[in-house]
Amino acid sequence: MKKSLILIIFIFCSFLIFSQSSDEIKIMCLGDSITDGANLDYIYAYRYYLWKKFLTLGIRVRFVGTRSGITGIEPPATDPDENLYPGWNASGNCYHEGRGGWTTFDVLYGNDYYHQLDINALPGPDNINDNRLETWLFELRKNDDLPDVVFIHLGTNDVQVLSIDISQTFNNLLFIIQKIKQYNPDIKIIISKIIPMKQRNVTDQSLMFPAELYPMFDFRTNYLNNFIANLNNPLENIITVDNFNGFDIYKDSLDGLHPNMCGAEKIAHKFYISLLKFFPYIAPADFDPDFYFEANQDLIYRKLNNLWPCDESQVVDHYIEHGIREGRQASPVFSVTQYFWLNEDLQQVFGLNTEQLTYHYTSFGIHEYRRSSFAFDPFYYLQKYPEIYLDPRYSGPSGAARHWAEVGLANSYEASPVFNPDYYLEHNSDVAAACGYNPDGTFEEKKSARIKALIHYNTFGVWEGREASENFNVYIYYDLNTDLHPFFDINKSIDRFKLIMHYLRYGRDEGRRAH
Repeated sequence: MKKSLILIIFIFCSFLIFSQSSDEIKIMCLGDSITDGANLDYIYAYRYYLWKKFLTLGIRVRFVGTRSGITGIEPPATDPDENLYPGWNASGNCYHEGRGGWTTFDVLYGNDYYHQLDINALPGPDNINDNRLETWLFELRKNDDLPDVVFIHLGTNDVQVLSIDISQTFNNLLFIIQKIKQYNPDIKIIISKIIPMKQRNVTDQSLMFPAELYPMFDFRTNYLNNFIANLNNPLENIITVDNFNGFDIYKDSLDGLHPNMCGAEKIAHKFYISLLKFFPYIAPADFDPDFYFEANQDLIYRKLNNLWPCDESQVVDHYIEHGIREGRQASPVFSVTQYFWLNEDLQQVFGLNTEQLTYHYTSFGIHEYRRSSFAFDPFYYLQKYPEIYLDPRYSGPSGAARHWAEVGLANSYEASPVFNPDYYLEHNSDVAAACGYNPDGTFEEKKSARIKALIHYNTFGVWEGREASENFNVYIYYDLNTDLHPFFDINKSIDRFKLIMHYLRYGRDEGRRAH
């Protein structure tokens, strides 16, 4: 108990040191009410959940803009998670450039000017020169607050105002990007496809607009989103993110237009994933593009047969749109199926909802040093290799996971009492042959074999009861612990899987013999 407490204190101190020494990323969120927020059954828009994700992962960011709070709720608003996530308002992280009801035209030229053209438009401040993108950027530059990254989700109101030619919206978005780049050509822009709309309010089933308008809204939305997708240009620091596909308009939208809490979390997660393309050091522990290919043979086939684009950003999109939902493994340290089995409290909350389990791990589980797979236990790893504490590159809540994914697995470090890469290869000759393992080979050859060994273990070995560590053998564990016999059948693959889980969750702490 004392050793664990010291470990926790050391990890926490390392996390603070790492956080204070890391570069701060300044983010501006630009958009309409989906960015601003809505005074509905939730308080904050996606930016709140994005901020929470950064906070839990120990990433230093600051949200910048000339506005704070949301329309109708000016700060200090009550933070629904104040005890867990203090400082949302106090630290200024609620600043943004979201304007409820605004179009792309409004953002460029000021809402009052547009109000003169359309009496139904929402009125803005009296002085339009103080209420447009040019002025916001000027103020931010004056205060040395120009963003490093701009998140844009804009165009929903353009779609709804049928008098607006969507082709003009295209031009407006190009001008908005051009205007941002004029202030700093190196600013990174992440622009999102707009989320879908639905006809009826989920609460009272009322129509947001006349029913006959929705086919036109759908057409205009798809037309706009196709244009936004083509803006993707990483060489110019412009990336598009797809918040349309995968957004369930019945489960993720509150009133037909705005996301509910689940929808806002989805948007935040996709924006975060897109950000790692610019700042790879904040990459989530649940995703590694090379490992994703290696662990999913169908993707390798598609790549080899030119059925899969080699652009890494599209690999990320596949993981977000399909891989998470399908429960695919995308990282050495995280298996969503094993995360489910190893954390009983999460089973009761999420069931086998792979999306929610993945979000939980990246937002909370990695921060809490939860076991994330049979092959990786962060506490076991840090106790076995305490020198990792002293490397500032791997401090903080995700340090152990990143170290094993980047360094440990390649060098056959042992990160779990039930799996050792080289032991697994040396005691399973068919696996060694299939993985191309040569103990006298080059480092890169052995690294490749060890990664393949881990994938084989998670895919087949745990079910087959293969020997993978000198500390644990599932058949010996079963034979030596006869009290488990009424509950497990060693001849069934599912029970061999459950016996490994039992040892990791209970048996090891109980001092049960396993080898």
